[in-house]
Amino acid sequence: MAYDGNAVAVYDTAKAVLDNGIVEPEKPIEGYTAYDSTKIYVAGDRVTYNGKVFEAFWRTLGDVPDETQQWGVWRVVS
Repeated sequence: MAYDGNAVAVYDTAKAVLDNGIVEPEKPIEGYTAYDSTKIYVAGDRVTYNGKVFEAFWRTLGDVPDETQQWGVWRVVS
């Protein structure tokens, strides 16, 4: 997935809300979008989560990227 201006707009909007005490979202690594638990991902999609880039190995919705899950849907790529 390509990084685009929409990701920056979403981040900036979320950041404005955060000033009211809500947990701060992760800013995406350049070239990738941040993981979104409400989005459907398919094999080959890449996202950032906790400062790392993950790739989905099959279709998923709501599975949080986690490098400790050896058999999970997500694998760390960088």
